[in-house]
Amino acid sequence: VDVETYGPPRIVAAVLRGRGYAEPPDITARVCGSFPVAYQMSACAAIEDACGVDAGDAVWDLRRLLYCGEWIQSHALHIYLLHAPDFLGYDGAVEMAADHREVVQRGLRLKKTGNDIMEVIGGRAIHPINVRVGGFYRAPSRRELTDLVPRVEQARDAALETLRWVAGFDYPNFEQDYEFVALRDPDRYAIEDGRLVSGSGLDIGPGSYEEHFTESQVEHSTALHSRLRDGGTYFLGPMARYSLNFDRLPQVAREVASEAGLGPVCTNPYQSIIVRSVEMVFACDEALRIIRGVNSPNIGFVFVACHAFHMRGTMGSTMGDIMRAAGDKLRLVHVADTMDHHASHGLRYITNPPGNTARAVPRHPVITAAVGLLLVLTALSLFVFMAFTLVLIPVSVLGLTAGIAVTALGILG
Repeated sequence: VDVETYGPPRIVAAVLRGRGYAEPPDITARVCGSFPVAYQMSACAAIEDACGVDAGDAVWDLRRLLYCGEWIQSHALHIYLLHAPDFLGYDGAVEMAADHREVVQRGLRLKKTGNDIMEVIGGRAIHPINVRVGGFYRAPSRRELTDLVPRVEQARDAALETLRWVAGFDYPNFEQDYEFVALRDPDRYAIEDGRLVSGSGLDIGPGSYEEHFTESQVEHSTALHSRLRDGGTYFLGPMARYSLNFDRLPQVAREVASEAGLGPVCTNPYQSIIVRSVEMVFACDEALRIIRGVNSPNIGFVFVACHAFHMRGTMGSTMGDIMRAAGDKLRLVHVADTMDHHASHGLRYITNPPGNTARAVPRHPVITAAVGLLLVLTALSLFVFMAFTLVLIPVSVLGLTAGIAVTALGILG
């Protein structure tokens, strides 16, 4: 069977072109309303890596907590509203609720708890607005985090009930030979970072993705399709994560997976609902661990900025000299479009002489020209209306000269 799945146009890549480096986290969140955090975290990680910045453990813990919230709400949505009705013979969750009201309500409570975590960390559940390169615009208070604990504890109990419930479904024997690909962390179950690994031995950093995978346009879809460089297909998602990282799950999660009938590897797609339930239990436990482990009343962000290098440095040094001196610290270089570094970024700079510790003062040409023009108009007005006042004639001439000079400086640099 050849399934040709249609993918909607991914216009986000085109929208990002020409944007500032701080904008992608907000723009990429719009790729998906149900799972925006994955795109935001990928954008932040890529930009911070390019700038040579490590946001630090505290920021990454909160990012992982935000991810846990997304996993809880998205897994609950998939299990209760999309997958379970098929197993139980219903057209949808609404029809299932007529016979299993309490079950559906449990699923909705689980989803709400995930949404609550996302609102506290991300600002809102759909398309979070609090994520930024380097961290967060606003850090959650200790009180806001601890208030989540009772709700997450109840969600964990509900996740365990969910796992026991789905373990009782009838599953056809449909084992498949998948090429699993997922992230893998050396110390814990990978969520937001790690190396890219596969069941056949692939083990690469994110920067080597294009060396092993290829993306191409297909006739039946406007979204790009990805394959291995050798042309083979691969399998992503909860089953791949679980099968490649079972040994990284906490002991409790491994035990409940075993009680539900899973082994270290799951290759039956029908049982992916069980795997999602295991990950939901794990996400609740992980959320509680992070919340209880936060030891700072407020967590902000690490300043991240791209550095611009000009063609001629001080004391005769060249851009090559600057790059060699920066060494391993250099990650991203912006080269001006002319040999005159004063044109870089569209700004002019009043530079300080060597040895002066004062900071350079940015001078905007448009503002300078506007101020100069205002001076010219003011001086002309004085000259025209008070030309016969001998005292003001020198003042008007002096103002006119100054205005013309400032305007010329703003235009010519």
